[in-house]
Parts: sequence; C-alpha cells; structure tokens
Amino acid sequence: MKEPSVLVGSDEKSGKGSSVSRQEMVKRVGALVGWLGWVLLFSGGADFALSWYPMNFGTPEWEYGTVTSSFNVLPLILLGRGLVVVGSAATARRWWSIPAAVVALFMLLFLLFAGMVWATNLPIALGAAQGVALTGLKKAIVRTSVQLALYTPLLMLIGWRAVWVTRASRPL
Repeated sequence: MKEPSVLVGSDEKSGKGSSVSRQEMVKRVGALVGWLGWVLLFSGGADFALSWYPMNFGTPEWEYGTVTSSFNVLPLILLGRGLVVVGSAATARRWWSIPAAVVALFMLLFLLFAGMVWATNLPIALGAAQGVALTGLKKAIVRTSVQLALYTPLLMLIGWRAVWVTRASRPL
C-alpha cells in the first residue's frame, strides 16, 4: 500500500512533475507563514497607531478608552510577531527576527506605560459610571487586566525566541 502524500508528497518521483523535498516544503510554508505574519503585524500596528492619534493626554476618558482599545488590537500584533518568528526560523531568514525582537521590546514598554496610565484612571471611571454602564465597565476592567497579565510574559517569550532565532546557526 502506498503512503499518503497530502501535504509533503512522496519521496518517489512521479510522472506528473518533480517531487519537492521536505526541507524545501518547510521553507516554502515558512515563507508563506512569515509573510502572513508581516501583513498581520503591519495591519495591527496601523490600527494600534490610529487608536492613539490624535493624542489627548490629560483627559481621563480618552486615556482609559485609548488604552483599552489598543489592548484589544494586541492579539493581532502578537499573532503577526509570532508568525514572523516562525517564518524566520523555517526559512533561515534570521534578519526577519530582528524587527520582531524590536517590536517585542517596544510593546513590552508600551504595556508597562499603558498599564500605569490605565490604572490611574480606574478610580475616576468607577466613580463616574452607574447602573448598566458600571457592569460594562467592570467587564472591561477584568478583560484589560487579564490581557495585561497574559500579554506581558507572552511578549517576553516571543522576544526571547526572536533573539534566539537570530543567534541560531541553522533553520528548523
């Protein structure tokens, strides 16, 4: 019985064209994953930057809303960064990992800064909300707190892996 050859293909030569080696397939898929990561990273980055423009520091409503909305776009940026690192490792394009590590550092510093700005506005927001709005505000507080607690170590992990990939001597 013949082995299934859905994703990688068989090692035997077929009459319909040349077979692709497993290493070549990993490079092709890795390049696709990496480019998808770049698209998600830039798309999320643009959404993130637009949430902060125009800046209106000093207004508690703007500060709270901006930090909360920028935390909501972080999964897209994190997914993009992770895919760039995986694509970099699979294709031996270590130079892709350098911007991913820089973005990780920037995002980590942002999380610390935004978390402090957000936390200073919590008493004001809780004091101003009543009724149904208070319930929605409490849900947003829990969501943003969980995001802050989870994204910080994840950013450190992806940044560390990005640095590791740039220092690695061979692809996956």
